[in-house]
Amino acid sequence: MLSAMMLLSLTTGQAQQSQELCSAQMCISATIYSADTNTIEFSLFSMIPVGWLGLGIGGDPKGMAGNDLAICWPSTTGSGAVISQRSATDNGQPSVSISAVAFQVRQNKSGLSSSNLDFTCTFSRPLNLATAPIASTATSIN
Repeated sequence: MLSAMMLLSLTTGQAQQSQELCSAQMCISATIYSADTNTIEFSLFSMIPVGWLGLGIGGDPKGMAGNDLAICWPSTTGSGAVISQRSATDNGQPSVSISAVAFQVRQNKSGLSSSNLDFTCTFSRPLNLATAPIASTATSIN
């Protein structure tokens, strides 16, 4: 299991705001496109074989409490991905969100590589979610 606590910084640009952070095992990028400033797109990319990838957004920067969680895994065909939106109240097992799922997988940008060794999950979500809002003027995300 890979785990890292990061502050994802967004850079400002005319066409979009975007930033990528990488470790030896995975990369995370976040993009706000100028054509849709109410939505943020996240992309998780594993550089090693994994069964799933996850990202916690907002909440406590030192733990899981208060985070919206996105858990992704490859679809059964390997083309595309499945996402589960979850919420964390502490550092234990997160629960599946029972409210409408705000995270939407970008199927054309997700799936296993041709070698089936790495996996990409790209999804979008509204910036203004009650559980973990992100200001459209944000320069960083916990």
